[in-house]
Amino acid sequence: MEFNVNAPGTDAVLRHDDILIGDQMENLLAKVAEILEVDEVKPTDILDDFEEWDSLAVLSVIVMIDSDYRINLTAEEIRNSSTGQGLLDLVARKTSK
Repeated sequence: MEFNVNAPGTDAVLRHDDILIGDQMENLLAKVAEILEVDEVKPTDILDDFEEWDSLAVLSVIVMIDSDYRINLTAEEIRNSSTGQGLLDLVARKTSK
């Protein structure tokens, strides 16, 4: 499953196992931007290109995703996602299991 925040209809809220997939997912990149202390993280952005993208940022993203989406991720999974869209896709994949 892929999740594109720019796709038509992404403002709708879908539920899967009581986890919000629509509106809450749109906020994921905004929260990553807060962690990185930047104005915006776009789906096409390469996470390693951000100066603040380090092990502490990865841990902060893990904690945020666990808290907001009740999904346990590893640092390796986060790092392998490599882009904003990759991170969205990772969370979408994990919510569909």
